[in-house]
Amino acid sequence: MLRVQISAIHEDAPVVPPSGVHLLRANNPGLLSLAGTNTWVLAGRDANATIVIDPGPPLDDHLAAIRAIGRPAAIVLTHQHPDHAEAAPALAEEFDAPVYAALPELAVGTKPLADDDHIEAAGWQLAVLATPGHTIDSVCLAIDGALFTGDTLLGGSTTIIAPPSGSLADYFATMKRLGELVDTPGFPGHGPAFSSVGAWATHNAEYREERLAQLARVYLQLATEVNGTPSLSGVASATYSGNGEPVAPYVEAMTEAQLRFLRERGDL
Repeated sequence: MLRVQISAIHEDAPVVPPSGVHLLRANNPGLLSLAGTNTWVLAGRDANATIVIDPGPPLDDHLAAIRAIGRPAAIVLTHQHPDHAEAAPALAEEFDAPVYAALPELAVGTKPLADDDHIEAAGWQLAVLATPGHTIDSVCLAIDGALFTGDTLLGGSTTIIAPPSGSLADYFATMKRLGELVDTPGFPGHGPAFSSVGAWATHNAEYREERLAQLARVYLQLATEVNGTPSLSGVASATYSGNGEPVAPYVEAMTEAQLRFLRERGDL
């Protein structure tokens, strides 16, 4: 079983979003989606209009909850994965709303998002931070001293980084950047909110280094045993299953990304 949970930083109380920001959690729980995809709906500043961040999967109940808060004036995607983006085209067509995304093929009626862009709609202004790592197109969105982190930072878990879109080199650069936001609360794409983006980013980076060190030890031990280069599946199974049993394909992909990073950094 892949171990994705990490020791969370203690919070004295639940972290509450800014006034007018609503959390809608999609009913798509799973190993990668945790309790489900967090859709953040920003409402209350301009008549009945809203901004929808990561509309999630096209589930009838979830879309009905989005509509109940107000009319989407803008839809913003933190990254390309279907559990965040799949409902965007239908919702955009229904309300004639633009879709903001870093990938051109996901953007509708807008130019692709870039670092330091600003999105103005429904009486709100979002500032865009390019935060690649989980995917090449990952962005975070800043508003009122808060940060919507998508899958760049999850609540209580570490994010998956796998080729072709994920990059550990980008991830560590992003964690260093977000590590400066010590006083900024974070509202993630999965899991609970956290009071300090900076503290959680630093904690995630440290945890990732621990996992990389473990992977390097496993790799070198297997290399000695086979007197050569161990197989990717063998390294993944020994690292993540604990007993050498086969693991899911995405775990092998994540292992490949980590081995590539370790080689590039000179650790292997």
